[in-house]
Order: sequence, then C-alpha cells, then structure tokens
Amino acid sequence: MKPSIVIIEDHPLYRDALIHLIQSELPDHKVIGESSVKLGKKLIDAENALTHRPAIILLDLALPELAGIAAVYQLAADFPNNPLCIVSASDDYMQISSCLQAGAKLFISKTAPPKLLISGIKKIIDSSQIEANWIAADGEKTVDPRYAIKLTQRQLDVLSLICQGKSNREIAAQLAVAEITAKAHVSAIFRELKVVNRTQALLAAQRLGLATTNEITA
Repeated sequence: MKPSIVIIEDHPLYRDALIHLIQSELPDHKVIGESSVKLGKKLIDAENALTHRPAIILLDLALPELAGIAAVYQLAADFPNNPLCIVSASDDYMQISSCLQAGAKLFISKTAPPKLLISGIKKIIDSSQIEANWIAADGEKTVDPRYAIKLTQRQLDVLSLICQGKSNREIAAQLAVAEITAKAHVSAIFRELKVVNRTQALLAAQRLGLATTNEITA
C-alpha cells in the first residue's frame, strides 16, 4: 500500500482544502487530518500499522497546546521514520531553519503555489534529494542551517521553566542541579536566542514555538 498523508492543522477550512488538493493530485494516497499533535499522533500510529509504510506528516506550527519547534521535536522523536513536512504561514527565517534542523525535511509556506506544494510532497514520497528545503511564495529556496536555534534537551527544560516565571534558584531546585549550573544554562539560552533578559527569552520562545502554550505565564 502507498503511505498515507496525515495533516495536522487546527483550522478546519484550510485542513479540508489541503486534503482535497492533495487527494486530487495524489489519488493513490489516503489523505486524512486532525487538529492537534495529540490527535495527529493517534492517526499516524494507526496509518503506520495499516499500510506498513511510514505516513507522511504535514504539520502546521500554530496549533493549540503543543506547537512550533516544540511540536517538531516531539514528532521527530516519536516518529523518526515518518517524513515530516511543515506547512505554515510563518516566514521567520530563524524558525524555518530551526524546524529543518529539528527534523523536518521540508518547510512549505501557506502562500506557496499549490503546484510547488504538491511537487515538494512528491519528492518526500519518492525519497528524492531535497536541495531547496523551503518552498516560499516566490519559489524554492535553500535555508542556511547556521541560523537554526540549537538547544539541548536540558536547555529546553530550563527555557520551559523560564517561561513559567521561575528564578534561577527555583530552576535549580526543580531540576536538582546547583544554582550556578542553572545560571549557566540560562546564560547559554540567552546567547543562543540572542536575547539579554528573561522577558526577551519568553517572547522569543513564543515567536519560535520553543515552549508549549500552557508553559507560558502572563
């Protein structure tokens, strides 16, 4: 059987339109969708088992609960054999580069021409070499990986606690490390995000999708 295509997109009109477009262009593939990463993961598991082929995942970044680069990290970790493609309205170059470094094979802008979107999906299905890994409104582009945000899992844990308003002392206590170690992680995060304080780090985490929505305090 041909691999299924699973779309994770919370806007029903766009999700249905995307399903219809892809199904009409790739009639041999089953195309289905869900509104969140949690529900999407159940579909992916089911389709992997049904077809015995890794499903193609099309992921929007602006989702409820788990979103952004955090969603890319989780899906790439949970489904390492499933090709992951981002379909997003974002044109943030740092976010695009970071998503590709986090495990996405392709980043497609929602403003890209449909024929380029279908062409990109076909390349993923055929396991073709993808050189231009960003399909933008004005065509295919290659993204420089040097602009990607590179944080370790421990630094992501610390960033999550920063977004919850935790102090260095509280972070150290929660992660069972020395306060000086927590401070070092915070400084490393600031350097990587190119920010100088916690407020800027929180805003960057929101913009890039490096923290889930329930982690961010008002």
